[in-house]
Amino acid sequence: MRRLLLVACLCSGAAGAQERDVQRALMLRQQQSDEFSLQLRQSQQRLQVAPGDLNQQQDLEGRQLQERQRLESLGAQQQRSIGQESGNPVTQRQQFDRDRQMELQRPFELRLPPPRVREPVTPRPKDPEPY
Repeated sequence: MRRLLLVACLCSGAAGAQERDVQRALMLRQQQSDEFSLQLRQSQQRLQVAPGDLNQQQDLEGRQLQERQRLESLGAQQQRSIGQESGNPVTQRQQFDRDRQMELQRPFELRLPPPRVREPVTPRPKDPEPY
């Protein structure tokens, strides 16, 4: 009886992990689809703006930037919620982003090879000047 209960617990844990992986993959696919449709819609909007109208272009670019930022924050929020459900809040992407930020914050250090020491140049003796 205990063995059966142990096997049932292990199978349910594996099924739960698979379900989370499937849910994460579906969410990622939906986010990619949303990003693509947003890019398509924004490119169509850009085509409708007159080429010489800079004010309208700037206004459109500002609105489109806000839409992209809103979509990115929504995607990050969804990923966090999936990560919290799985008990693993740090995903590989988040870890990569953290490592990259740490690398960028580290001051740049330029290392050059030591200078080559040459023998001093001895000046030539001057030729005597004729009088």
